[in-house]
Amino acid sequence: MRRLTIAAAGLLFLISCGNGKAVFICDNVYAATTVEPCGIDRSLRRALRDAGYGYDYTEIPVNSILSDFLPEKAAVIVLSPFLAKQAEACAAGRPETVFVTLEQQLTTRLPNLKGLPRRGETGYAELGRLFGKLSRERIPDPFRLPGDEKSGGLGDGTGKGTQQPADSVPAVDGNVSDEMNSAGSDEDFPSEWEPEDTGADSTVLLKPAIVFANLSTGKEKNYLAFINAFADMNPQASASLVSLDVPPSRDAASLGRLSDELISRQCNLIFIDAGSATPQIIGGLSDEPVLLALFPAPPDDNVPWKNIDLVLEWDYPEAFRRFFSVLNGNGEDEVFLELKIKKYKKDSILYPYYAEKIIDK
Repeated sequence: MRRLTIAAAGLLFLISCGNGKAVFICDNVYAATTVEPCGIDRSLRRALRDAGYGYDYTEIPVNSILSDFLPEKAAVIVLSPFLAKQAEACAAGRPETVFVTLEQQLTTRLPNLKGLPRRGETGYAELGRLFGKLSRERIPDPFRLPGDEKSGGLGDGTGKGTQQPADSVPAVDGNVSDEMNSAGSDEDFPSEWEPEDTGADSTVLLKPAIVFANLSTGKEKNYLAFINAFADMNPQASASLVSLDVPPSRDAASLGRLSDELISRQCNLIFIDAGSATPQIIGGLSDEPVLLALFPAPPDDNVPWKNIDLVLEWDYPEAFRRFFSVLNGNGEDEVFLELKIKKYKKDSILYPYYAEKIIDK
């Protein structure tokens, strides 16, 4: 009986690996900064298994010569972005193997060298639509303490609201991964939602802002996608959307002044895309009645997460699934790694807005 079980398991393994073996060769820097925090290894393993490939993972020093670590036989070799610089030479010498470079837009004539480039416009546009909708609707005051008769948030429309204690914002304890949920399945979303109290004194009109840093060509496309989607949803409010650049000098004083400006302009719905400056800006707003959307999520466990309602993340699982499905079908469609609203607080006042108004149910 045991022999039959072992044989059956071996047969299932051979069937599941019918397309051959795939190897993920990753430099150690990308492994520490991206693969581990984003769970890329797990997502890639699952997508390759579903596509009928075996899977192996090799981690190498960032300054390695790629050809020294290539396996003798492999149907697919997936490379971390830094190793893409060496990919073309290796692919030219191994036409029987498909080389895939993560997060790279390639210009090559080699049919066995493919890229999985990033594209953030979709995620930014989705967030812009959300901000546009929220800027034209009064919603139940997320900054109101239980039992309060009047709104205390910055966005009560009077400019005279008093600041409430930080625990008036839905809290997240500790690591965001434990308390925020993936938005990848339909059962995460409520089918209906009604506020308990919609009286005029218990609602708030949110004033949106966006904070940007390092406005490169790619970032500019994302920024414009956000602005255009926002304007489509609420053209009347587009002039009041506050847009701030992170100052070139990123010392504590400069970032503190940026946070103070957001507060003085009564912004209470803020999208922060400020790279390494993000944790300090969050810290500057940690005691304020504000709602925050982020990209990317700060890796620092000491970041005060209580104001953070949603985080944009690269959707590696879906990108891998689609990419290898197209590859197996010999398709020519280009697949992109897209930004999505991937983490959010289910007890957030904003939750039903991305559950019902952004997600097409």
